[in-house]
Amino acid sequence: MGKLNTGKWAKYNILLRDELLAPYLPDTDLFHKESLADFLEKYNTVIIKPSGGGGGTNLIKVSTGVSGRYIIHVDNIAFTANSLQALHSYIQRLKKKQKVYLIQQYIPLARVNNRPFDIRIMVQRKPNSPWKVTGGLAKVAGPGYVVTNVKHSGGRVLPLQAAINQSTLKQLGNRFPLIKLSWLAIRVAKRLSEVYPAERTIGIDMGVDTNGHIWIIEANFRPAASLFLKLKNKQMYRNIITYRRKYAP
Repeated sequence: MGKLNTGKWAKYNILLRDELLAPYLPDTDLFHKESLADFLEKYNTVIIKPSGGGGGTNLIKVSTGVSGRYIIHVDNIAFTANSLQALHSYIQRLKKKQKVYLIQQYIPLARVNNRPFDIRIMVQRKPNSPWKVTGGLAKVAGPGYVVTNVKHSGGRVLPLQAAINQSTLKQLGNRFPLIKLSWLAIRVAKRLSEVYPAERTIGIDMGVDTNGHIWIIEANFRPAASLFLKLKNKQMYRNIITYRRKYAP
């Protein structure tokens, strides 16, 4: 039996088949010239990222500008392309050795101090036992960055409720459905473990848009526990490490 494909595209299609999860998944396709044109026409702003790898690297944001121009945002730098052909050619060069890239509708994430943030939920399990949420935090992007990856963008982490209270979602306050994040994370883990039964730890990144809708961005089978060390309260970090040490396959 060959090695299972664990890329973002494979996991996205597994989750998309779940009718309860599908409304929380951003529209996504394989990147090519036709999908680039279609997605820009449909959404005006898109995210282009590799199907493999992680760490927030090689992520590209593209927006439709005026007079047939396109605005390209890579890391904390923005520049323009004068045509769709020029845009496609430039992205092809940026792709480097990564062959498979995805294109995705851009989610206007809620912000803390005008910086986008998303949410990392850690789910883990013991052998032959149900999945359990063992940690959750908010990742706030560094200044000028699209990606929320803390190391790559120079961002920071916050406790979930603190991020909500300080963000553009603050009007929701304690009414923000944190329990829904846990429900979605568990459901994602259940669906993925049907195909990847050996997994014991999954880090699920979710975003909340400016209207309060939750989006499942991606699931990582090798999530960094070190993010949770950055929180003042270290209990979640200890929980995550305990699971990994005792129940890793």
